[in-house]
Amino acid sequence: MLYLSSIKRATTTLEIRGIMYGRINKIVYCLDTLQVKGLINSQKKLIAVSKCKSEILEKCKNLGIKVSSTPKKMELVLISNIEKYKKPFEKYPEDLLTFVTKNDIKLPSITSSRGQALALMAHPEIRGKQYLTRNETDIFFKNIGVETSDSIQGFNKATGLKRIDKKGAYCLEYPFVCDKTDINKRKGVCIDGDKDEAINAVKDWWNKNLINVPNDKWQIGHLDPTIEDTTDNLAWQPPIQGKYRNSFKWDSNFHKMWPTSTELIPKFDKYYTEKEQKALYEALKKKFEK
Repeated sequence: MLYLSSIKRATTTLEIRGIMYGRINKIVYCLDTLQVKGLINSQKKLIAVSKCKSEILEKCKNLGIKVSSTPKKMELVLISNIEKYKKPFEKYPEDLLTFVTKNDIKLPSITSSRGQALALMAHPEIRGKQYLTRNETDIFFKNIGVETSDSIQGFNKATGLKRIDKKGAYCLEYPFVCDKTDINKRKGVCIDGDKDEAINAVKDWWNKNLINVPNDKWQIGHLDPTIEDTTDNLAWQPPIQGKYRNSFKWDSNFHKMWPTSTELIPKFDKYYTEKEQKALYEALKKKFEK
């Protein structure tokens, strides 16, 4: 970290080169080379400048220090070459391993889907520069031979590393930033009973009611019971779907459902907390009471 106090009168030349990305009025320099004569003479060393650029320039000016600053504004862009990543990563970048060791962050196994997703986001060509959307995460897992029903899950789980704040976009902030907020929320929390028994009970239910149901038992039904039975609204469904009758809307893979208004209105307290109900009320009020 380069603080203003580090810049002394004995320093005659401060040379800053590299990529710059901003946070409102603060600047972070991601440097290929930083040379402060008499203080630092280290090639390819990453230095975070914690002060506003104007403050640094002002102090250098007052001390008679010549500043050569040639940063290039970096804009986060959608990854354009996701197809090049066709093999699973075998290890994480060394600087990431150093960072997590220093910050006591436990990384997922590199062979897991989460590990592969993190290794991709931490890749020097991608981190802090290029983001992925669902389309790119689908392509990535397909290319490296990882089967998943929802590729986003590997990218959006908390890892202790901060991601960029952009909806539907996945990219690590760089330089790396420690963020254990979501991890600490569950720290010390336990679930009663045996883990394997609980998981197997869920798997058994899915096997019995969906996966192992013979195809000839499936019937055509609507995904949304509140609209007409058009081609887009019809799908082959397992027998258990009939149990819910006209109470729910389904997605085509039957892993998401939403209550219809007929089901929801008399059961608001079952589906939503008081806080959520107030949020729904305000949203509906804003929409219809114009």
